[in-house]
Amino acid sequence: DSNTESALTSLEEFQYIMERENMRAGNEDKYSLIFHSFADELEVVKDLYEKHKDAPPAIRDMPPVAANIAWARQLLRRIETPMTKLTKMRGFEAILSTPEAKPVIRMYNKVASALIEFETLWHEGWKQAVNASKVGLHATLLIRDEQSRKMYVNFDRELIQLMRDTRALQRMGLEVPIEATSVDVHAERFKRYAVRLQQMLVEYNDVYTMLDSDHAKLMYRPLDILEEYVEPGLTTLTWTSLNVDRYVDTVHGCIEQIRELISKA
Repeated sequence: DSNTESALTSLEEFQYIMERENMRAGNEDKYSLIFHSFADELEVVKDLYEKHKDAPPAIRDMPPVAANIAWARQLLRRIETPMTKLTKMRGFEAILSTPEAKPVIRMYNKVASALIEFETLWHEGWKQAVNASKVGLHATLLIRDEQSRKMYVNFDRELIQLMRDTRALQRMGLEVPIEATSVDVHAERFKRYAVRLQQMLVEYNDVYTMLDSDHAKLMYRPLDILEEYVEPGLTTLTWTSLNVDRYVDTVHGCIEQIRELISKA
């Protein structure tokens, strides 16, 4: 809690006693000190926001979009909670209506609005990114480097980030598009596909490593069949396809047959 909030909490606890006629004389000074403390706290929050708004500090174990929003919310709480108490507590009416208080109130409104807008912009930007990330689900399972001819698993790492932010933002009570929820529901399946495909490519490369020129001639037809089995992963199968496991099993079975043929050759 901020110093202002702690002081206000203490003041709330003893307000009934302080409101007695014989104790009112010193109350105005206490109220004024607390209000000035709030003005100082407001200045600190404003400076922190201006300093870090373009690159908010990371929060451990929290994905970046959710972390940025959590940072802004924490700053907002530092000024919103004491301001709410100030406006509701007896004794502050006179101070809040003075000319000296008006710049502080204006600053509060400006900083609070900036923090709320910051959260809104990050949330809306994330929702737009969800639509862009969906494209990754319709990409082919594999891609081949045209120069080296080496194949790679074509999994968009941003999808993992999308899944993490989806869960974090839901816990924070923010609206999450149905598309993001859908991706998150199938998160484990996509991860499993990625692991299986990566292992498949390791085995695929191992087969070619085992071949010398003589073996390559003997294995011409089996290798041709293997390439036919691999091809759908490069052309037609996507991360939303229902037969990815069967595809990997088929390629794996072909690789095992070729290994057996090599060992007997």
